[in-house]
Amino acid sequence: MTSVADIAQYLDKLAPESLAEPWDNVGLQVGREALEVTKLLVCLDVTDDVLEEAISKECQLIVAHHPLFFREITSVTGATPSGQLAMSAIENGLAIYVAHTNLDKAAGGVSDCLAASLGLVDVKVLSAKDNLLKLVVFVPQGALEQVRKALGDAGAGSIGLYSHCSYGVAGTGSFQPLAGARPSVGDVGRDNQVDEVRLEVEVRKTDLARVSEAMIAAHPYEEVAYDLYELKNSDRSVGLGRVGNLKKEIGFDDFVKICKNQISESIRVSGFVERVKRVAVCGGSGSSLIDKASRAGADVMVTGDIKYHDALTARDLGLALVDGGHDATEFAGIQSLSERLSGEFDVDVVAPRLNRSVWREVE
Repeated sequence: MTSVADIAQYLDKLAPESLAEPWDNVGLQVGREALEVTKLLVCLDVTDDVLEEAISKECQLIVAHHPLFFREITSVTGATPSGQLAMSAIENGLAIYVAHTNLDKAAGGVSDCLAASLGLVDVKVLSAKDNLLKLVVFVPQGALEQVRKALGDAGAGSIGLYSHCSYGVAGTGSFQPLAGARPSVGDVGRDNQVDEVRLEVEVRKTDLARVSEAMIAAHPYEEVAYDLYELKNSDRSVGLGRVGNLKKEIGFDDFVKICKNQISESIRVSGFVERVKRVAVCGGSGSSLIDKASRAGADVMVTGDIKYHDALTARDLGLALVDGGHDATEFAGIQSLSERLSGEFDVDVVAPRLNRSVWREVE
């Protein structure tokens, strides 16, 4: 049996909720964790049409990109559209899970999928997140290897293409076990000294709970002494936006054609460059990254929701812009999420609902 909790746990590993922006609201928003899931629907937004489809296809779970509730709520009533949707979902036994800015930032998330759809290679995070810690634990010499391995297996010490990275310094640990203690080494009521190693590893905040649990389980001491330090260097594997290169340099008009083919026929452009090689992308709304895109050497930035003054800034920086729309620049990520869930669980994942734009062109 697959439950909402099982899928939520997988999604939190794929796109940890701790990656979300402070103003965002992600995770399980409606429903019970114990609910059994045999069919689910992935969508960009929870709308009346999406909810109607989920009900008609007998789904138990909707996985949405945009939150049903963006802000803290004090009541759920029929007086608001979101309240009506939530009440209808509950009445029909539906749960709603949201992965928003955490999925934007995660490796393999929305912006990575947008970059892949445009054929970018050598892709890197455009605005990395400061979410690294230094974990220091004091280990007796005889248990060093088992603790080091447990830390690495749990995800600590991952730096780029290297895993199980650590640094150790030998020293002497001293302690006096009090009455009732059961020390693995040393005697109760006496000062004891033990040859230990100060073992240091880098840990992502999103992995800390799992790493700490593995460390304590592998450590022989009854009370494990360890420290945590906030780091200023960034985790380059997650963050907002991506920047990469086309396999070969092409003209701007040809690049715009690729965008129209892969994102949407309804796009806007601002600025112009003769040739395009390096491209920055951000699914959804990425105007805040224009300066970073320019500093990263991008010729063009592809995103949505570009405002007039942001376009002027980009023009002054010599950065051309392609505005594919907030929703359309996220579609590749939603499609990928649907495919991942289908491959991970023995549940029926119905075709994702890629809501069309709220805007329409007029002649």
